[in-house]
Amino acid sequence: MRRSTEPTSHGNEPGRPVALGYQPALDGLRALAALSVVGFHLRVPGFDGGSLGVDMFFVLSGFLISGLILREVSARGSLSFSGFYLRRGLRLLPAYFAVVAVCVAGDVLVVDAGGTLRGALFSFLYVANWAAALGAGMGTLGHTWSLSVEEQFYLLWPVLLVGATTAARRWRTSLPAIIAAACALAWAGAAYAVFAADVEMGMLNNATQFRAAELLTGCTLAAVLLTGDPRRRVWTARSAPLAGVVSLVGLVALVMVGAPTSTTVLLGTWVGVSVFTTALIASVRSEGSPAARLLSVGPLVLVGKMSYGLYLWHYPVLVSIDAAVGLDSLGAKLLAATLTALVVPASYYWLETPFLRLKSRVGAQLSSSSTSSAYSPTTNTPLVRSRTHWVPTGWPSR
Repeated sequence: MRRSTEPTSHGNEPGRPVALGYQPALDGLRALAALSVVGFHLRVPGFDGGSLGVDMFFVLSGFLISGLILREVSARGSLSFSGFYLRRGLRLLPAYFAVVAVCVAGDVLVVDAGGTLRGALFSFLYVANWAAALGAGMGTLGHTWSLSVEEQFYLLWPVLLVGATTAARRWRTSLPAIIAAACALAWAGAAYAVFAADVEMGMLNNATQFRAAELLTGCTLAAVLLTGDPRRRVWTARSAPLAGVVSLVGLVALVMVGAPTSTTVLLGTWVGVSVFTTALIASVRSEGSPAARLLSVGPLVLVGKMSYGLYLWHYPVLVSIDAAVGLDSLGAKLLAATLTALVVPASYYWLETPFLRLKSRVGAQLSSSSTSSAYSPTTNTPLVRSRTHWVPTGWPSR
């Protein structure tokens, strides 16, 4: 177990960002989310609600990306938008487009899964979620809807977060309060769509404006932990052991219960997953958390590091086998699991890792040389180049 990751800061005044070190348990949480989705798609008993792993990913993504942005703002005095988008591209695009290309080739040459060529276009444009919301089939690329939601979020959120920090300075209010207000509006919009507008299940499940509620929940947590009142952070750390265990049990129970069949239940499930995931993320800051120790075991951490590739590759493998021979037999399930277990590490080490190294080098160079208008929550002044701002001890990468 790593040393305690209690927040450290240059003082205790509210609003000053604090350092949060790398948390292996967050990779374990990624593994839990990814394996839940894989179990659901494999139709494994006990994973009837495994699709909720996507909801865990949304909350975690909002948390991590907000942390990365706040880290750069505080460390460098500004946010390099070009550097941010370059790093996101190097992390996400190589494996993503490789999967799209393989799926198209497989659809043409081997197995016609139906709709893959159409899905490739939607996936390439990162609008697969809107196609899914309108009922379009996408063959072996049907799972890219969630990646489209996240990519749209990555495109907009840096600009909005920088704007929120500027607003916090001008209005003399806290950044967490502004983000929490946006989060509340997103949840209210989803509730209105369900209870007043009678939104269809497909639209609720796939539309970006509704999924933004979960993403903003994670963003709110990042702002609270990084720039909120230190007394609140201490209270969170003290409650971590119990909160972590309850949240982990709650997430496992929701995965086992089954996917909701109505929009009302679906919205309620989103709330439950968001609450449990948020509490679990907050709890891993304490080394006394049993949930953090459990999620930090080596195999889970390793799977978590490969979770992006696992999500990308497992679905085309499963759909292709299902189209060819069916996926009901134990032999077919074992074949799908075996092929996935072979492809994912190959993708991680031979395709993703070289670009991750390039991302670390090129992204850092571009960030240090680019200029960008932003606001520093540390200084309450327009951002300037400085090495005196808060520097975290290794925020988990996404």
